[in-house]
Amino acid sequence: MLAAGNGRAAFLASAVRMKARWYSAGVTKSSPAPGPLRAIVRVRTLGPLQVARDDHTGPAITQPRRLALVAYLALARPRGLHSRDTILALLWPESSTESGRQALRNALHALRRTLGTDGIVTAGQNFVGLDPVYVSCDTWALEAALDAGNVAKALSLWNEPLAGFHVSGAPEFERWIDTERQRLAARVIQGVAGCEIRGPRDLDLLSAARAHFPLHVPLLRRELTERAKRGDLRGAVRAYREYTRELAAIEGGTPALEITSLMAELSRDYGAAEDTAVQRRVIILPFAGADGSDADTLAEAAGALTLGLSRNLEDTPGLRVLPHSSVLAAAGLTSDAEVAAALGANLVVRGRLARIDASVVEARASVVHPRDGRLLHETALRTTIDRVASLDRELAQRLTPALLADTGPSTPPPPLRPRHDEAHICYVRGTWLFLRAAHPGGRATDLHQARSFFEQALALAPDFGDAVAGLSNYYAVCAARGVLRPFREHFGRAIALSRDALAIDPTLAIPHVHFGVQALYLAVDWSEARAAFERAVALDPRYAEARRFLGIVYHTSGMRDEGLRELKETVRLEPHVPMFYNSLADALMASGSLTDAIDALEQALRLDPDYRAARDRLVRCFERQQDLARAVTTRALAGGGAAADRFGAALAQDGAPGYLAARREELGHLIQALSARVPQDAGENPGDLFNPPELQLALAYAELGDLASARACRVAATRRAPGLDRWFAARPELDGVAPVEG
Repeated sequence: MLAAGNGRAAFLASAVRMKARWYSAGVTKSSPAPGPLRAIVRVRTLGPLQVARDDHTGPAITQPRRLALVAYLALARPRGLHSRDTILALLWPESSTESGRQALRNALHALRRTLGTDGIVTAGQNFVGLDPVYVSCDTWALEAALDAGNVAKALSLWNEPLAGFHVSGAPEFERWIDTERQRLAARVIQGVAGCEIRGPRDLDLLSAARAHFPLHVPLLRRELTERAKRGDLRGAVRAYREYTRELAAIEGGTPALEITSLMAELSRDYGAAEDTAVQRRVIILPFAGADGSDADTLAEAAGALTLGLSRNLEDTPGLRVLPHSSVLAAAGLTSDAEVAAALGANLVVRGRLARIDASVVEARASVVHPRDGRLLHETALRTTIDRVASLDRELAQRLTPALLADTGPSTPPPPLRPRHDEAHICYVRGTWLFLRAAHPGGRATDLHQARSFFEQALALAPDFGDAVAGLSNYYAVCAARGVLRPFREHFGRAIALSRDALAIDPTLAIPHVHFGVQALYLAVDWSEARAAFERAVALDPRYAEARRFLGIVYHTSGMRDEGLRELKETVRLEPHVPMFYNSLADALMASGSLTDAIDALEQALRLDPDYRAARDRLVRCFERQQDLARAVTTRALAGGGAAADRFGAALAQDGAPGYLAARREELGHLIQALSARVPQDAGENPGDLFNPPELQLALAYAELGDLASARACRVAATRRAPGLDRWFAARPELDGVAPVEG
């Protein structure tokens, strides 16, 4: 008994001495010491496992179980001495007790021979450990940095613990490795999550952490929020796109609704503020082309170069490049002062293409101060006519210093992605034609020519995701406008191409808009539609069409404030698209803001005097205000002269009752026409998909006071597609037209 007591006392004394050495070496949490005093053995556990001596080159140990033994002694908790029985169970689970102990003795003997006798210490017959005075470990340094609150140092040390390391026939050891990896990762993430964000360096810490943990949603959420709050919405969008790309590559998925909703909300809340803070608002006017036999060819090349230059500049910190609709709207203005006044630009880029000889074209671009006409910068590049669009990058690089003069970018611009120049030329030429023709009033010939260019781009570069998305846009717009029939077949091609585009580049926004349109108008799945549009807005907050659809979904779903904010942001981003003002006016009317709706509709008609949908909606506004004289005047717009004469005569002869009688007669004709369409398949009439005839009928009946017929229309539509009822519920004119239950 006395001998046993003496042995236990010797072990305890040894263990106490060992713990004191760990404290003095700075490895334990409470020790004030900075680190090992004279370590000669270095254990690298962050990344591929490696054990080396300072006085040797290359790894000192290569045998897996010996490496595993060192890793366990370094990382197992609590730090210090560890039971041989535990080590045997982890590393030699299939061996008998005696053979396992012999294998462990052999391993320890080999380690002492290789690393030196000072590094391995024992206590009694059953405990073994590393001496931190002679051994250093990067994980110890990592944890010490975290304990001290030095998150930057911890991140600089971090790598996946024991990356790629495996010991066959040791499943418990493998599980222990997994546990350690999770524990250490959680410690690093907790350290990052707890750090205070005071400036750009702290934001860079979040980016560095996400580089190590690319799919960690809380880290992403914090970086997105902190960047947006500090005026770096573009940085938040880049982080979101990186996450989207990583998620697609690793898991083949798309961001969850909570993340897309957050990014859409941040872009709505902080996008306008970021643009307001920008000191340089730039309009890239269309490059002019010389007159002559090839004027059309030069004009098309000039348009493509204009668009390419704009897109190369739009992500430059410190600049707000006004959108393509502004470029098109400004094409007819002659002076820089007119451009600045009309578009709110404080810098103008003008350009011109000119023939130098039979094969060479010169592209000359200048930066002009619009108020006093000062020429701030001018540059010129030459190439052949078929390669003009490839000059966009170099022109952007040459113009940027002049555009940023006196402001300077707060952060360097993102690196340029490699591209296939010939395919890029075709793509931007196609995109320019598409943008010119995509909205009502555009020429179908331009759409078909755009398709040809997209197909040429894909023939040159089949993995060009932007060109695939451009082709999907072509089919979607042509189907929606009835240029290609039947609708479902050609819109289906747009959906298939959208999937192909995302398989190539998961950060494209265009495909998600098509998915949202399919969900909203074909499947009538409101939750899926919202998710798709939010993904599009998250990936590209300046994509006005995505914001328009998202605003419609929000507003119709009862989120009226959010919907109006999205629709107002739509017209702020693209202030020269009549359809966007029309959508905003529809939501304003439903919210009871008739005066604001009238302002939006009048702006739409100023942009396009032939826009019948805006005219009809404006007439409804004046009728609700009982301003029948202005209603008659408005009816004369957009080809409505005959109806205006009829209503004008009725108003002049019988006053308001005469006008209302004419309106009832008009509604009767409308009901007759709509009733004939209701039983028909909407596949050949896409307008009925986007504006269900049952809804139009219900509104007409409700205006006549026939609530029973309006209710019947609502019931019929809901039976056909239950999701359609939300359209009815969103119309205040139908508040008294609840569907009959059962």
